[in-house]
Amino acid sequence: MAPPDQLQGETDGMKRFEAYVLAQLQEDYTVNLVRRRDALRRTGGMPEWGEMVDADNESTKKMHEFVTHMRQGFAAYSTWVHNTAVAYLAADDDARTAMLASLDVSHREEGLPDIDPSLEPPDTRMPREKGR
Repeated sequence: MAPPDQLQGETDGMKRFEAYVLAQLQEDYTVNLVRRRDALRRTGGMPEWGEMVDADNESTKKMHEFVTHMRQGFAAYSTWVHNTAVAYLAADDDARTAMLASLDVSHREEGLPDIDPSLEPPDTRMPREKGR
């Protein structure tokens, strides 16, 4: 697990997760019993009918709110995962570019050769001084 000030993630997995969540949100899994208008308040032949209908309507409203909040939450989380993956890849690329630039600048400014002299054929090497 990454320290709290760092991010370590598998960006391909993050992208797959985001696509999966968005696809699930587009599917319609709502049960028809939940997708309905309020029940009508009629006597129904029972004195408790009004209270039962009120409780049914209230619980249906709460279920609608719950499903709505869950969908909104998953959509927000999916967006966060997407943005995090993009930021992760951008930071990785920025770090790679900065590292390569610093290596290129620091080594070339010091006059280091493009090819290590020890890799040149023996006949082109400069003779060593005695004692070395």
